Amino acid sequence: MPSTKTLIFGATGAVGSAAARTAHGHGAEVILASRGISKPIPRLTSAQEQAGGFKRVQADLLNPDSVRAAVTKSGAKHAFIYAALQSTDYMRATVEALKSAGIEFVVFLSSSSIQHDQEPEERSNPIAYKHRQIEKNIADIFGPQRWVTVRPGWFASNTLQWKPMIADGEVKILYPDATFDMISPEDIGRVCGAITVGGWKAAGKDIIYLCGPAIRSQRDAVAAIGKVLGKDLRVVGLNEDAAFEKIANHFAAAGVPESATNDAATFFINVLKGRTPGDTFTSCIYIGPAHKEGQDNILGYGGQKATTFEEWVAENRQDFI
Repeated sequence: MPSTKTLIFGATGAVGSAAARTAHGHGAEVILASRGISKPIPRLTSAQEQAGGFKRVQADLLNPDSVRAAVTKSGAKHAFIYAALQSTDYMRATVEALKSAGIEFVVFLSSSSIQHDQEPEERSNPIAYKHRQIEKNIADIFGPQRWVTVRPGWFASNTLQWKPMIADGEVKILYPDATFDMISPEDIGRVCGAITVGGWKAAGKDIIYLCGPAIRSQRDAVAAIGKVLGKDLRVVGLNEDAAFEKIANHFAAAGVPESATNDAATFFINVLKGRTPGDTFTSCIYIGPAHKEGQDNILGYGGQKATTFEEWVAENRQDFI
């Protein structure tokens, strides 16, 4: 039986890399798509890449022509994509390019800021709104059982923005007692890679929520990082104005385009505010049975239990130093 040619966009990122490696482990012929074709792939050495028969292709999800060319050149039938939030048409032209060039099934990395049966409002939750519009375009263009959207919780890697403050021993953050699930990007990618290869039959449904193994506050997360690193870390609360500038600068340094940094920072702050004790806002997090569902999905689709936050910090220790 021939292997499924699988195109992984964003392969130089933590989620994309895990998706690519998982897809290869499931027998797929994997093509790594990225804007910078020579960039290293996390956790995949050049020797491993060559031995595994991985191929590379240049493509930018904001450039439908490059996407069409990448699909045509690779001959891929399945694809994993993420949200290009600065797209002016909610990626519609890009999704059309994927299908017209030969992609038959697509997995989209969305966001759990979209709640089960709620339509997010653009003004109050721009990140959720943009993800939701992209989901709608994918569903419209590909049709039933030709796509799956994965909605993960709060990335553990969001804590890497604290790196400079961790070095100083004092972590200044907004709403230290806000709680999150701290999901590992590796777990997300493992699930996405397996579903991208297996198709809709492997997923069994259009929307898959993922959640980290435990709900914990930012204050507790700082303490966990300190324990793994062997450092005494002090937590100091910030006001929203100071936090906004710091968070926006973090997103800019991480490569988020200027047009999207304010939206990202606003979303980030709204989620922090909403996850303080006593608030009813539940974006990006699960409580009760829904949390259990998100955990079970990591094991069920990814084949491994959700990585604990301490385990994730230990695996990525060098990124905090």
